[in-house]
Amino acid sequence: MVSALAMALVAIVYVIQAFKIPSGSMEDSLLVGDFLLGLKFIYGAPVLPFMYTKFPGVTNPKPGDVIIFKYREPTRKTTSSGAWPGRATPSRSTPPG
Repeated sequence: MVSALAMALVAIVYVIQAFKIPSGSMEDSLLVGDFLLGLKFIYGAPVLPFMYTKFPGVTNPKPGDVIIFKYREPTRKTTSSGAWPGRATPSRSTPPG
C-alpha cells in the first residue's frame, strides 16, 4: 500500500498529471471543462514539487503543441468597510423607509 502510494506520488510529480481546461482560450480544439493528461518530462519535470527549477526536457515546444501552465484563480479583495472594490456601501445613517 505504501509503495503504491509512493509510486503514484512520483508519477504525479515527475511523469504525468491530469488537468481540466479552466478557460475558453483554446475553444477551437479544447472546450472548457475538458480533461487532458500532461506529460511533464517532455518539456522538463520539476526537480522538487512547488519549485520552478526543472530537469532538462526531451524537446522544446513546437507550434501546435498544447502547453500547460499554472493557472491562478482571480482573487477578490474586500476593503476595510467590507464592501467589494468599486461598489457603493449602503448608508446606515438613515433608516430604511
